Amino acid sequence: RRSSSHAPAIPTFTRASSVTMPILNLTFDLATPAGLADLEAVLASRSYLVGFAPSKADLTAVEAIGAAPDKATYPNLARYFTHIKSFKAAQTKKWVAGVTGATSGAAAPVAAAGAGAAKAA
Repeated sequence: RRSSSHAPAIPTFTRASSVTMPILNLTFDLATPAGLADLEAVLASRSYLVGFAPSKADLTAVEAIGAAPDKATYPNLARYFTHIKSFKAAQTKKWVAGVTGATSGAAAPVAAAGAGAAKAA
């Protein structure tokens, strides 16, 4: 769930710790297979983490993942990783922070992806 009291923010991602998406109220530990699986489940119904266009949240998540995920294990995450990495630096510099998407004007809700897909913060 999205809290209306949060200002636009770019979450901080590191491979060694949990990743909190304050805009979406989700946490992913991208240093673990379980965290990657959680993000995989969310990306089964989404192209981007926030809204309907890429944002700095997507770029930061991909940077935290580091290397392309195994396509057989994480097909949605591999698709997402490859897509986000396909953009040139000149394009990514124009991406917005996260809450307001370039085309939607508001963050889209994350669809429930099943039990344990994402942990509410």
